[in-house]
Amino acid sequence: MSALRINLLPAYIADVRRTKVAIIAVVATLLAAGAGTFVVFNALKQTTETKESDATAMEQQASTATAAVSKIKGEASALRSKIAPIEDKVNFVKDIRFYNTWVQKIYRRAARYTDARIEYSSMAVSGSTISMSGYAQNVDDLARYLITFYGNPDVTAVSVSGPPGWQRPAQTINSNPLAGQSAAASSGFPFQVTATLLRGLQRPTIPASLQSAPTVTGDGGSKPATSAPGAPPTAPTGEDR
Repeated sequence: MSALRINLLPAYIADVRRTKVAIIAVVATLLAAGAGTFVVFNALKQTTETKESDATAMEQQASTATAAVSKIKGEASALRSKIAPIEDKVNFVKDIRFYNTWVQKIYRRAARYTDARIEYSSMAVSGSTISMSGYAQNVDDLARYLITFYGNPDVTAVSVSGPPGWQRPAQTINSNPLAGQSAAASSGFPFQVTATLLRGLQRPTIPASLQSAPTVTGDGGSKPATSAPGAPPTAPTGEDR
């Protein structure tokens, strides 16, 4: 037979017990939450410190790499400064070769588009023009010459001066062997032809980097360069035509 329990304690005692239990439970929960937060905080702190350390190491590596790049750029700039005079010299020689070759082609073609009755005394190329002086026996010879020269593919416009009324001056001694060097010239009249070239030419100039560059001499010494390698071509003579 079960015993019958009769609670004779006042009701407020049970409420106090329940309140204590609730307080203990809340405190335990708060302690557990605080402990968990502390653990998480420590873990995050360690992770942050690790990342900061990695970032500092990467910054140092970047600084080292930047210094290396700057050094390489400086070395490259120094090499370019050494290469520049050589490159200028190579380009200058190429320009001289092109100029001399092309001017000779202009001379040869001008001599090809002429007339056998015409005798030249001078021929020169300057920039975008070619100028020629010569002698013709009569106006018909000069006209035939001009018709032929107009076919020269190197020129686009031709002008002539010197046909009659020119009066031949009295014969005088001239130190220029090209002036009046044949009997045919003395009985004709002089003329000048100026033609515009289809492709103008600019005489090469010495680059500034080569104007004071030393050149090696035979005795092993050096002296400053004073002139360009190569010279402008001269007009063809009677034997060249």
